Amino acid sequence: MNIFDNQYLKWWAIVPGWILGDVIGAAAAFFLVQEITKGRVAQNDIDFEIALLKVCTYVILADGVIEQRERITVRNHFKKSFGERKSERIFREAKTSRLKDYSLRELAIVIGNRASSSSHYSIFQFLYKIAASDGEIHSKEDSLIMEFSGYLGFNDSTLKAIRAQFIRTKERSSRFDHITMNHLSVLGLDDKAQIADVKSAYRKLAKEFHPDMIIDMSPAFKELAKEKYLDIQNSYEYLMKHL
Repeated sequence: MNIFDNQYLKWWAIVPGWILGDVIGAAAAFFLVQEITKGRVAQNDIDFEIALLKVCTYVILADGVIEQRERITVRNHFKKSFGERKSERIFREAKTSRLKDYSLRELAIVIGNRASSSSHYSIFQFLYKIAASDGEIHSKEDSLIMEFSGYLGFNDSTLKAIRAQFIRTKERSSRFDHITMNHLSVLGLDDKAQIADVKSAYRKLAKEFHPDMIIDMSPAFKELAKEKYLDIQNSYEYLMKHL
């Protein structure tokens, strides 16, 4: 089934209104989409922030259930990244966009043109954070994020490392406990890693996420990138002591 069919398009318009906690706005968006599907509303230009919001909406809708915690996660991130006023404008403009014109592949092109490679990590960390915010990552959410990763050309092994931070696997290596495994996953490593691997991964990631390297990163992900840099530092220090 096409996610851009009219029945899904209605939800695409309503979700941003709900994320802002605006029931009236959600209702207005529902009726507005009737006009969109009839071709009576002009298409708005799409920018990075709206494209990101649309990808978030894809993730929220992937399992067919709109969870309150997922909406709150998105809302809080946008407010923290852009401020109250701008985040409201982003959600407001998203309601009137002709969303059916933008596939996941097309959104990847928009985001890829606007976001640096360093911010791609933070984007997928954010998407998995949304998916996991209701306590479980649905297989459809997982598949959608991986599909988007392919469109964006994101490194597969790095995506798996991000994924491992949010998806608890039942099979853990007997070599390390779950704390050590979590720190290894932060550096994109598995249970086969040696000290030399830890040092190599740390040098690469620390350089990529160093504050001096994220000056030109989109404001939406500077905060996540800084948090990632601290995670890298903490995991490196832990592994050097305990591996």
